[in-house]
Amino acid sequence: MIFRGLRGGKRLLLITFLGGYVLLFNPLTTNTHAQVVINEFMALNTTTYPDMWDFDDFTDWIELYNTGDEEISLDGYFLTDNLKRPQKWPFPSDAKIPAKGYLIVWADGQNSKPGARVVRDQYPWTDTFTTKFYHSNFKLDDLSEELGLYKATGSAVDSVFFSRQLRDVSLGRNPSDSMRWYKYDTPTPGATNSTTPKPLETIIAATAPVFSLSGGFYPSTQTVTLSLPPGTPAATQIFYTTNGSKPTENSSKYSSPIVVSATTIIRARCLDPGFIAGKVITNTYFINEKSRKLMCVSIAADSAFLFDSTIGIFTNSLKKREVPVSLEFFTTDGQQVIKVNAGLTLGSLTNFTAPQKPMQIALKGGKYGDDCIWYQLFAKRAACYPRIRLRQGGDAWSTNLISDGALEAIVNGQLELGTQAFRPVVVFINGKYYGIQDMREQFDNQYFTNNYNLDPTTKEEVKSTFLPISPGNIEGWTLESGTWANYNSLISLVKTGEMTDEKYEQVKEQVNINSFIDFICAIVFGDQISWGHNEDLWKINTTKWQWLITDFDRAMVYQDDLTGVTHNMFTEGKGVSGPLLRQDTLFSNLIKNSQFKNYFCQRFAAHLNSTFKPRRVRGIIDSLQAMVTPEMAEYTAKWGPSGGIKSVNAWKATLDSVKMFVNERGAYILQHLQDSSIGMSGA
Repeated sequence: MIFRGLRGGKRLLLITFLGGYVLLFNPLTTNTHAQVVINEFMALNTTTYPDMWDFDDFTDWIELYNTGDEEISLDGYFLTDNLKRPQKWPFPSDAKIPAKGYLIVWADGQNSKPGARVVRDQYPWTDTFTTKFYHSNFKLDDLSEELGLYKATGSAVDSVFFSRQLRDVSLGRNPSDSMRWYKYDTPTPGATNSTTPKPLETIIAATAPVFSLSGGFYPSTQTVTLSLPPGTPAATQIFYTTNGSKPTENSSKYSSPIVVSATTIIRARCLDPGFIAGKVITNTYFINEKSRKLMCVSIAADSAFLFDSTIGIFTNSLKKREVPVSLEFFTTDGQQVIKVNAGLTLGSLTNFTAPQKPMQIALKGGKYGDDCIWYQLFAKRAACYPRIRLRQGGDAWSTNLISDGALEAIVNGQLELGTQAFRPVVVFINGKYYGIQDMREQFDNQYFTNNYNLDPTTKEEVKSTFLPISPGNIEGWTLESGTWANYNSLISLVKTGEMTDEKYEQVKEQVNINSFIDFICAIVFGDQISWGHNEDLWKINTTKWQWLITDFDRAMVYQDDLTGVTHNMFTEGKGVSGPLLRQDTLFSNLIKNSQFKNYFCQRFAAHLNSTFKPRRVRGIIDSLQAMVTPEMAEYTAKWGPSGGIKSVNAWKATLDSVKMFVNERGAYILQHLQDSSIGMSGA
């Protein structure tokens, strides 16, 4: 049933859909004869048109068009998302649109213009950049909104009303149909709306194409056929790309089988004038590639999003910018076992500027089409991962590569700590070898379900991190979930008065003492000097606080300018983290209690004879070394010239120094326990 009517000056379209009603506003323009018009806009931009350089990644945007034959100044013009406040955002006085030209405004709430000098919102929080675009002081609401262009006199130049928007679909004027409004699933920001217009009531997506051959490793040339499912409308056509980008109607139209004679990524989707563009299906075909001893991960993405000189997040080391990607996972026998669509951001606090990039992969609850990686990626029964990390060794990228990955094996079965699962993988980006990465589990809500079989909705979690507070970087605490109440109560307890036996008993009622001691033992043994911004503790309901541990990339370094096998972490700070006896509030107060001191020293000594016993830890290092050795020649050839590990022999020499650290560290720790104010000898 379709009903058309007029209400409040807006044309309405009411249609039945899946047993209910969907209300759509036909966009209504107040003045279609103005020289400047609202020509196209997108209120739910996920993967289509990126800002990247200025303030965000994929945000709302508005395109204005100058219909006249002369340049026009926008001084005295305003944009608004509230027609009762027509002067909400004034255009800068120097804003102009050339004759028959376009101007894009990012509706992201940043209120800025080209040429502004801004501090970049990432570590070290001192880098600045010069803006390139216009940014309004409001955002668009994809559920329902109004948009207006006004003059200083209050007169409306142009306006539009719209209801719920579809992801990556713009609303734009059709120049071939009297500038009436249509949907565009191939938007054209900054250019004429020349792609196929879809009626405003179009809400159903086209079907997905069928591949004759799954992605995988093949020894010779393959032929891939793309087809339509039975019953697909005759007007439906398949479009595809082989460069990693999302197919649009400007991409290659499929007409015959595709011969794949070299490693190729094929991304395909169905387009139909009567439907919204269908889901993108991706398959990577590795042709005559060397066999791998590690799982392989293939990443497909628009190369501009990664490597462009302006918007490329890899080229410009842009943190907090997320780009859409497809990921495929291949087992060592070359079989594709899972593929998902996800978002990729640069990972790590500091080493994201390295030539080989650390990456965070997030599925964002279906934002990109999939909600979870449903596969047993790691050596544990859990098989659902909404987020993973692909790390390049962190600060060990140019040295031993694997110290951070060793952490999980060191902890498992020995320390009462949560740690991230680890698996080395080989990564390809758009079919090109990118090298070894550490695939890691993430400390997200699913982690607590996977590892502790707990409902994370009541979780309280606080962690230390770098805070962007002037005049420079400082280490401080952030609330990850829950409230501050219980943590603040604990800290207040240990800081107030002497650490009597009675007070220590109160602390033990709130803290898993074994977990806390194990955290201290692990960072001290490894000389993990970045501990000060990597302490993470959590609890659920009435359980006690317990610790998570991460970032061992600066650990087990025999000697350099910041750390070394002889370093006393109790009394001497290195890098940005101070000594434990002064910086860690909980430890520095608990150690004043003789019961805690005795137990701490005894537990540490036991770990030195078991968990951190040289033979055990060397065995872990040797095992990881054996896993990645078959890949190291190709890896060092790829990244050695860019500052990475120079050669296989150089890598082996560094690992030998790690083993020297492991052999000697325990003796120094025993000395530190005796020489520092901990006073183990008197325990």
